[in-house]
Amino acid sequence: MQLNSGVRQLIHARESFHLMRFLRQTFVFLTAIACGACHRYSVQTPAANSMREEYCWWTVLRSSRPADSVAARFASAYISAGFSNVVFRRNADTAWAAGAPTQLAGANSPLAASRAVAYWHGDSTHFRYFVSVGHPLAPGVRSTDSVDFGKHLLDLCATIARSAAIGWSAPRSATGDEALKIWTRIP
Repeated sequence: MQLNSGVRQLIHARESFHLMRFLRQTFVFLTAIACGACHRYSVQTPAANSMREEYCWWTVLRSSRPADSVAARFASAYISAGFSNVVFRRNADTAWAAGAPTQLAGANSPLAASRAVAYWHGDSTHFRYFVSVGHPLAPGVRSTDSVDFGKHLLDLCATIARSAAIGWSAPRSATGDEALKIWTRIP
């Protein structure tokens, strides 16, 4: 049976349409897989989520050193204290240093992390540093002993401060700088 040329063209056009639709769907599917495969998900461990962060000093500290120098000293202090994955970042007049959650040396020592934020303000650098302490044995479980938590917190703050060796001053009373959003920003 012979088909006339009009019918042949119609069948060819329909096959081309289905082929193009198939190719388009395949392209979208492969693109979605490629984008999903390349995306790096930020996964936090249960231990990191269960850690409680506290500031080491009740007010904003001040130093005559530049902000990047203050943050670099904290980064060095974190390395000396035994933190893993220590990072230093700088953006304009603000600098950050952080030590990732690490099981520090010592018997029954808690999982700990720390970070410092420093920025130039007026004629000095304003900075704060924070520590996070979690339970060493059971990720996701906080220690119920607040005295034990406080001891680890104070020991870690003192160790970092000694190692950073930054000359600083603090106002006699709160100035309101303690509530700035910069302290919670993590680059």
